[in-house]
Amino acid sequence: MSYQAPLREMQFVLYELLKGDEILPSLPGFEDATREIMDAMLTEGAKLAQNVIAPTNVPGDREGCVYDPVAKTVKTPTGFKEAYQQFAEAGWTALSAPVEYGGQGLPFSLGLGGVIGDGEQVLSWIHADDYCNAVDFLLQSDITGPVNMTAPHPASNRDFTKTLAQTLRRPALAPLPAFATKLLFGEMSELLLKGQRVLPLQLQEQGFEFAYPQLAPALQQLFSR
Repeated sequence: MSYQAPLREMQFVLYELLKGDEILPSLPGFEDATREIMDAMLTEGAKLAQNVIAPTNVPGDREGCVYDPVAKTVKTPTGFKEAYQQFAEAGWTALSAPVEYGGQGLPFSLGLGGVIGDGEQVLSWIHADDYCNAVDFLLQSDITGPVNMTAPHPASNRDFTKTLAQTLRRPALAPLPAFATKLLFGEMSELLLKGQRVLPLQLQEQGFEFAYPQLAPALQQLFSR
């Protein structure tokens, strides 16, 4: 059974529920947020999900990632590397990057960011620099077993959204109600609506020091580059 992206449901939420095509172009700085542009992004995203990402589900489940303790390398399932290359080459990795550095600053540059559900669900996050430093720290340590690669201070979805909007100096005009989240994402909506409070206890107990333990400085550093 092939995957079919819920394009019509996404358009229903964006246009009929949130009236994004009517509200956004009328706001200063959002003149380019036309329905034509948003439809083009949704359509291309749907094609990528259907034709590139969805086919990796089966090998991902059957093969998983394999760690070679001798070479200290990880082999990803068949198709993962090629799928990511297509994802990156199409420009999707730069959508949320600052405009001045070649990104699109989305979704907040279009005012399309917003609280999901009631916004109280906890989100664990980590700055890219801390992640890389933690990997290096682990390779030089005797730590075994699973390690949570997250910052020590999780944030609620509401606080994360507010902080990101303030950092980008953009409004968060498009909250996503719980029923719309379930309509768009089905069973996967539970991940977005319930969240998960994950703490880096192993790293902290071993003395790892985070450069960005708090959300606001982490976002400010990322988007000031």
